[in-house]
Amino acid sequence: MYTNEDLKKISRDQLAIKYYPRALVAFNGLINLFGKRWVEAECVVQFLKDKEIIQALGGDRLYGGIVYIEKLVFLWEDIQQLMNLDGFNDIKKKLQGGLRNQNVDFEVSIASDLVRCNCIVELEPKNGRGESKADCKFKLCANDPWVYVEITRKISATIQEKLENRGEDLANLASLIDPQRKGILILKKHVDDSQYNRIVKWLKSCPSEGEFEDAAIFFTVAHNEDETQVALQHVQTPISVRSSGDVLNGTFGCAYLHIPDYGAKDKLLEKAKQLPKNELNLLIIDVTVIGSGEWKEQIIFEDAITHCSAVLLTSDGISSDGYNREVITILNINSENKLPEEINTFLVEFSKTRKGMQLMH
Repeated sequence: MYTNEDLKKISRDQLAIKYYPRALVAFNGLINLFGKRWVEAECVVQFLKDKEIIQALGGDRLYGGIVYIEKLVFLWEDIQQLMNLDGFNDIKKKLQGGLRNQNVDFEVSIASDLVRCNCIVELEPKNGRGESKADCKFKLCANDPWVYVEITRKISATIQEKLENRGEDLANLASLIDPQRKGILILKKHVDDSQYNRIVKWLKSCPSEGEFEDAAIFFTVAHNEDETQVALQHVQTPISVRSSGDVLNGTFGCAYLHIPDYGAKDKLLEKAKQLPKNELNLLIIDVTVIGSGEWKEQIIFEDAITHCSAVLLTSDGISSDGYNREVITILNINSENKLPEEINTFLVEFSKTRKGMQLMH
C-alpha cells in the first residue's frame, strides 16, 4: 500500500500534505483493482538500470510528479462513477492493459461525466452491427431513446513521431544551456522545417534568456521550480510538453510545442462505420494533441455517413484554474438520426462537466 512517504517521492516533494489523503485513497484503490505494478507503470517516467544513477538518486525510478498524481486521482474518481454499471467488467479488462489501451482513459472520462450529469448509462453495449459494441450509450430519462456513443482519439503516427523527436531534441538542447538551472523552450506557434532548423542553431549557440524570431522563447528556472504557469502565458492550446536531461550531470530541460494535423475526414469515415445505422449516436474524438480548431472546419458529413447524428471534438488543457475540457459540437443537419433538441441542450451542459478539475483545491 502507498504511504505519505511514497507520495512525497512521487510528487518530488511538491504536493502539500493536506492533499495526501485524497491521493492515497486513489492510489490504494487502484492497487486493489489492478495491482501495484500497474500503478507504478502509470506514474513512473523512467525505470533506471544504471547502478551509479540508482545509487546517486537513492532509487531505481523517476516519478512524473504532481501531474501524474492528478491523472490517477481523477481516474480513480471516474471509476467510482462506473463500477456499478452494466459493462464495467469490459472497461476493467481494457484498463488492465494500461490507460492508453484502446483509448480507455478517454472512454472512462466521458462515461463518468455522463453519470455525473445524471444520465442513465450502459457501458460496452452492442450497437446493432453483429457482435460489434459501442463504447457506451446513455439517455436522459427512462422513457427517452438511447444515444449510442463511439469514443476515440486522434493520434497520427507521423505527427506523433515528429512531435516526440522534436520535443526531445529541443528539451535536450534547452537543458544544456545552463546546467545549474532547468531550461525551458517554448514554440509560440507552428514553425516550418526551415525556421525549426534556425531555432536549433540558436539553441546550440547557448543564448541568454529571450525570444527568437517571434517564434520561440527560452528561459530558465530553478531545478525544483515549476515553470508551468510562466510557460502557459506564452503558448496557445493545444500544447504538448516533452522533457529531457542527464541525471548524472544534473541537467534538465522542457520543450512546449505543437505540430498541426489534417486528417479529420479519414477519421470520420473510419469511425462512422462503427456507429449504429438506425439509432441516435455521437462520435466523440479527443483532438487534444492537434487542437479542435484545426479539425472543426474539416468535419464534413458526406453521403456515406448520413446515419451519424453529431461529432464532438474535445481538447483538454491546463490553466491556473485546473484542468479544462473544451467541447465543440458539430451537428449533422442532414442526419437520418437527428438529435432531439433536449439532447442538444444537454450537450451544452455536458461540455462544462470537467471544467476546473484539480487535485489542489
